[in-house]
Amino acid sequence: MKILITYASCTGATQKIAEHISTRLIAHSTILPITTILHSLSSLSHKNPFKSTPESYSDIELEPFDVIIIGSAIHGQKWMPEAARLVTKVQKELGGGEGERETGKSKPVFAFSIGVPSAMPLGIGGMLGRSEDKNLNTELRGKLGDALRGHKLFNGVWTREMLGKGALARVWTGLWGLFGGKFGDFTDFGAVDAWVEGTVLTELGNECAGRDSIAGV
Repeated sequence: MKILITYASCTGATQKIAEHISTRLIAHSTILPITTILHSLSSLSHKNPFKSTPESYSDIELEPFDVIIIGSAIHGQKWMPEAARLVTKVQKELGGGEGERETGKSKPVFAFSIGVPSAMPLGIGGMLGRSEDKNLNTELRGKLGDALRGHKLFNGVWTREMLGKGALARVWTGLWGLFGGKFGDFTDFGAVDAWVEGTVLTELGNECAGRDSIAGV
């Protein structure tokens, strides 16, 4: 089973999680033969963490892969444009409408998003995280239909530098801390492992079992 893992990252957190997902999948290759290919959709910006340099997505060949995994940082409760465009490419080239899972026209697609609900002030992190997860899942499901087998929101990195520089940034940093906001790396690899094993590998195991069952009919 050949899996394409793509990611659009600004600070490196999304890339780090994509690489971890690849490692976890390969670790299970003795049970379910798996090879992975990692593909970056954007280059990191050290000057502005909210801007990245887009990398090519149009030259990605989707057909050779059995499974597609797409990850993206979240800006303004939306995916980065590079990742969104790849979703559209998957939709157009591989299908994903309702019922196509049964006909075998689509390929399994998994998606993960990187935000920082754990860093949010005023105790709004949980509410914001649930809202982001629901909205992104609905948007992705609308484009990919039955092909989307799972979406998960993970925590990433939030630093003082992300609030900018200068006097205004110092004011924002002070207010952030005053109202309970936090800075740091909130990546939870345990949560990533749980998703890989409980969702991705479970779905792929069911996929293989279903194909074997059809082949044996």
